Amino acid sequence: MKFVFRLEAVLKQRQQVEAEAQREYLQAKAQLDECLERIEVCYRDIRQTRQQIAEAEKSARVGSLDWIQQAESYMKGLEIKIHRERQTAREHMMEVEAKQEVLVEAAKERKAMDVLRERKWQEHRALLRKMESKELDDISVMRAKRSQLR
Repeated sequence: MKFVFRLEAVLKQRQQVEAEAQREYLQAKAQLDECLERIEVCYRDIRQTRQQIAEAEKSARVGSLDWIQQAESYMKGLEIKIHRERQTAREHMMEVEAKQEVLVEAAKERKAMDVLRERKWQEHRALLRKMESKELDDISVMRAKRSQLR
């Protein structure tokens, strides 16, 4: 007797929902990671620009004052960009948290179906063992009756 889980279609649907939730979560996480990387690049550029400004101040070359002012303007622009990227990162974090909650709920629902399937499988195996035992008992009884008839 073959095992047939009557709710197999529901289990597959829940697996698909979980897979979709996982894909959306990973996509949101990737967007957050990209945003955080852009912030890190801005900070790296600021550090490099500060080092270049320090070197320019030490050298005191002609025209370095104009370059320093441009570099400071560039850093202010980077700070504005960092501020905007941080706001975007906050939004992405909220989205990631929401997607993670959806993923966790989908995983719970799928897991519940897995547990039910496993329980039904165990019941099926127990039924098979019981039927096999009964069949073996019947065979034993028939052998005993045959041996008594001889």
